[in-house]
Amino acid sequence: MLVVTGLWVRLSIEESPLFERAPVQKSPLLQVIRRYPREVVLAIGMRLAENISYYLFTVVSITFLTTYAGTSADKSTILTALVVGSAVQFVVIPAIGAVSDRIGRRPLYLAGAIGVAVWIYPFLRLIGTRDAVPITLAVVVGLLLHALMYAPQAAFFAELFGTSVRYTGASVGYQLASIVAGAPAPLIALALLGDGDDPNLGAVAIYMAIASALSVIAVLVARETARSSLDHDRT
Repeated sequence: MLVVTGLWVRLSIEESPLFERAPVQKSPLLQVIRRYPREVVLAIGMRLAENISYYLFTVVSITFLTTYAGTSADKSTILTALVVGSAVQFVVIPAIGAVSDRIGRRPLYLAGAIGVAVWIYPFLRLIGTRDAVPITLAVVVGLLLHALMYAPQAAFFAELFGTSVRYTGASVGYQLASIVAGAPAPLIALALLGDGDDPNLGAVAIYMAIASALSVIAVLVARETARSSLDHDRT
């Protein structure tokens, strides 16, 4: 269903006038590497906090509850909390995206990057209670903070790159970050937690804080794009 819907959208919606006027690039990936290396690095840096926090809140939380918080914990508790958190995200992500059009991408992204670093330790403590209400609160707040980054991210990344390589540039930054940040995040977090009898929550908090600090630096270095013209191209 998703493939069919995606094809229908892709084939039925016209390209923007800017894209229609842009020169066709025979090797857009090479152009991105040559002309926009700084933007690729910034996109990767900005995505560190968003990608890592998402996997901590959604994947590591399940293992943490069932392995570190006690074998008697019911997995359905965390799964229900994740459904509730996802439903909240479904509503707030479009709203946050609209707000970012008005006040800018950077303020919301910074709030999210700092917020997940602060929240990860209380998040794990609440998961450890094995009680449905604190667990749901932990997941919902975590995913709300994540949404502050994820909602403006697509526009933010796309606006960093010139028209003729916008698709490629945004995708390269996004996917490379997935490889270096999100993919190993659960493995790193579980290794840092260590022994199941005495999990090292502080180590995971430091891991998240480092990722968030790098994202904050990247956001501060990146220019605000919300109200800037998209009619730019270095190729």
